[in-house]
Parts: sequence; C-alpha cells; structure tokens
Amino acid sequence: MYLAHYGFHEEPFSITSDPKFLWLSPQHEEAYAHLLYAIEQRKGFAVLSGDIGTGKTTLINSVLNRLGDTVKSAVVYNSSLNTDELFQYLFRDFDIAAKPANRAEGVIALNDWLLEQARQDINTVIIIDEAQNLSLATLEDLRLLSNLETAKRKLLQILLVGQPELNDKLADPSLHQLQQRIAIRYHLKPFKADETRAYVQHRLSLAGGPAASGIFDGGALGVIQEISAGVPRVINQVCDTALLKGYGKSLKVLDKAFLQSVSNEEFAFRKQQPKVRPMEPTVAAPTTVAESRRSSRMPWLVGLNLGIMGLLAWALFLRPGTGTEPAVANDKELATLQQELAAARNSVSDMQRQLEELANRPLGTAEASAVPDQENTRPQAQETVRTADVTEESEGTEGSRDAQGNTLVRIRQNDTLMKIVTREYGQADWDRIQQILTLNPRIKNPNLIRIGDLIRIPAP
Repeated sequence: MYLAHYGFHEEPFSITSDPKFLWLSPQHEEAYAHLLYAIEQRKGFAVLSGDIGTGKTTLINSVLNRLGDTVKSAVVYNSSLNTDELFQYLFRDFDIAAKPANRAEGVIALNDWLLEQARQDINTVIIIDEAQNLSLATLEDLRLLSNLETAKRKLLQILLVGQPELNDKLADPSLHQLQQRIAIRYHLKPFKADETRAYVQHRLSLAGGPAASGIFDGGALGVIQEISAGVPRVINQVCDTALLKGYGKSLKVLDKAFLQSVSNEEFAFRKQQPKVRPMEPTVAAPTTVAESRRSSRMPWLVGLNLGIMGLLAWALFLRPGTGTEPAVANDKELATLQQELAAARNSVSDMQRQLEELANRPLGTAEASAVPDQENTRPQAQETVRTADVTEESEGTEGSRDAQGNTLVRIRQNDTLMKIVTREYGQADWDRIQQILTLNPRIKNPNLIRIGDLIRIPAP
C-alpha cells in the first residue's frame, strides 16, 4: 500500500524469513559461521537457540542457500512429531523410496540411502525448528540416528533450533549421551541499539535504495529500539506499522515524536508490566518414572503406618469387651505389644524396601534391552534353541556352532541386539542386526529380547 509513497520496490519489513534481507550483526555473523562449520565439517549435532523473533529461521535459510546443491536437507517445522512420524517425514523429504515395515527396517533403509549420498560426496542435514517441543524419547532416538557413520565421517548432520527452553531440555540427565555429542552450540541475543539502527537502515536501503535509509531519523530509531527491545521480528512489526501510519498522514520522514505516538497507540501493551497473580497451591507432577511410582505408593504406606499406630493405641488403651473405657496395660502386655510392634515395623520396612527397588528399577529405554523370562527362573536340565532349522527338542550350548557355521550366543542382562553385535564383531553394524533377525525368526520384536535365550549370530 505504501510502497510507491516511500519509493520502495518491495516491502522492507515483511514478517517472512527472506534470506535476501539478512543482516548479520557481529553475533549473527558468528552464529552463521558456526552453523556452516558444523554442517560442512560433518560435526553431527549442532544447537542454535534464541528467544522468539531473534532471527533463527532467517539464519537457517541463509545457511541452506549458501550450501546449495552440495547438501541435501530436510527441514522439520512440526516438532510435535514422534519418532515414527519423524521417519515418515524424513523419507518423504529425502525422497527415499523404501517402505519400511518397522523402525529397524527404517533405520537400515536410511543408512543405505545415506551411504549412497556419501559415495556421491553429498552431505545430508536434518534441521528441526522449534526443537524445544520434541519429547525426551524422540531426542534420544535422534541421538541413535547420529550413530550412522563411516570410519571417517558422520553420514547425518542434525541441527536443533529452538527457544531457550531447548537448552533446559537438553540438560535433562536422561540425555547426557546426547549432550556429549553436541559439537556446536550458539545462543542468539536481541540487537543492541546500534545494531537495531544498522538493521533498519539496511532493510530500507535494500527495498528503496540509499535515499530510503533516512526515512526514520535518529530519534525515531531510538524509540524503535525501546519498543522492540532489539528483537528483529518486533522491529519489523513496529517499522511496518509506522510506515503505514506515516503514509496515512503523507509523511516522508518519520521522527521521534511520530514514533512515540505510534508506540502509544499501537504498542502500549509492551510498556505495561504484567500483573503478578498470587500463586495457587499446586502439586508438582512427577518428573520421572521413579518419582511417579514413589508418589503412587505413598498413600498406602502412610495408611499402613497409621493402621499400625491405631492398632497399638487400641491394644494399649481400649480393652476388648469394655466399650470405650480406657484401660491400663500391665508389664507383660506391654512387652508383648512391643514385640508385635517391632515385627510390624520390620514388615513395613521390608515392604518399603521392595517398593523402593521397584520404583528405581529402570524401564525400557530408546534401545530396548533384554527382559527376564519367567521360564528362565526355573531350573533347566538343558538349553533349548528355537531357530529356523533347529527344533525345540535339540540341545545347544553357548559358543557352539550349528551346521551352517552360525554361533550360538546367550542374551545377558541389559543386552540389546546392537550391544551383542558390537561385542561380537567389534563395531556397531545395522546389517548384522538384520542378519540376526533373519536367522532368528522367533524374535518377532527386535526391541524385545529375553535374558537367557540362545540366539544365532552369523560367523565373523
């Protein structure tokens, strides 16, 4: 509407993330260099954080434009996806033709595709915007994806972009392995006053030439900084609103007084301090499985203790058959009651200890480990192997070989198929996992293997 009035050939303060209008403050320039380095040097994980509107998305788009055809990228804007949905998104964005039936097949297909890209010297990067919304489980699965690599380089680069809450989530103890793999971190801050001035003048010049850079005078630029607090997205909103109102008043130059009037009319809400509401009593939700279990067991532990105390009071002071009249226990009765109380306390202590063990017992992780089988708890005269060409009645021992030369291996506590492959072959290998699944058709779910089972693995 106001383009011709100010001599613009395009909007200078569009809210879209157009890399053409990228202006690099010293910190944005540093962040830009960090991201390029992380992707080009195949560093695996990188994190870019910053408050809403600080220019993260514009920076990402500029980096991708710079990389060009040497990099294939998938940009995920819907960070509420779970791992399986994320796989579907990546397969579509990367145009991978495979249709995996489960996650294990999906990882194998993705690994094969990444190896083919590497042979063509093409780098691959996944960029996840608003990554603070990812669940802890999905973040852990992303870490496992970062294991896809050759002996010399990472096959997949993963860039997590999000608000400051992302750093809080990554600091969760359950993600300590992911934290160790983050090679590059950068946090964007709002502009300082001189940076806001340079940013506004840069966009005005791109849209209307050098003469347009003086539309806002020095005082007006100070008001813009005050309203926006240096956040680029808010700067764009303030400038666009001011240009529109200036057009309505046929102004060619917008000064401090005019910007202050715009501020009072359109952005007064930014000057108001939020009212502090009194805190309502709340009960914090359990943050871990163990805490959840502990919180759920508390009511009946308290009930047990209260019950014991009530029983003791009844026995001490209310004799059966005397109604509610208090009675006095003699020494013999007191000694008996003390013994019963001690036994009751021991019973509660044993129960509490068992509950503590149950509460602290880890559940399945992103890579499921071996679970106990009830059948393995009873004595066995011989080990039984159920595989493709070995009957249930045939015997087998750990370390022996079958007719085809495959080795029998027993599943240990906390084993996973990947751990077994790494232990037996010296390195992680997804192809070996697929071979093991083929040799052991009774493993219906690769994420669920049972402690004590014998499985076949291919000869090295």
